[in-house]
Amino acid sequence: MIINTLSPAECAHDMLDYEQQFGDTPYSALETLAEYYDELSEETGQPIEFDPVAWACDWAWYAVGDDTLRSDYGYLMPGDDYMDEDLLNELRNQTTVLDTDTGYWVQAF
Repeated sequence: MIINTLSPAECAHDMLDYEQQFGDTPYSALETLAEYYDELSEETGQPIEFDPVAWACDWAWYAVGDDTLRSDYGYLMPGDDYMDEDLLNELRNQTTVLDTDTGYWVQAF
C-alpha cells in the first residue's frame, strides 16, 4: 500500500478540483478544514484519508452574513430575535464549528 501524505495546504489545493462539492468556498476556508483533519490525525495518532466527497457531506460552509446559516439552523433558537453569534454558540454546543476569517464550517449532526 502506498500512502501519499499531504500537507494542509496541498490538501486544500486538491479540494479546489472538487468544485461540485466545495463550489466557491474560499481557499483559506478549505485550508482551515484541511488543518482540522491534520490536527485530528496528530491527536489520535491515526492517519485520515483525504476524502473530499465525504468531507463535503460531513461539513457545510457558511460565509459571514450568509442567511443560509439561519435558514438551516434557526430552528435551534427560540423566536426570531437572535444574533448570528448566538446561533453559532448554540451550534458549538451541539457539533463542531470551525471559525475562519470569512465564515464558518459546521459539521453535520
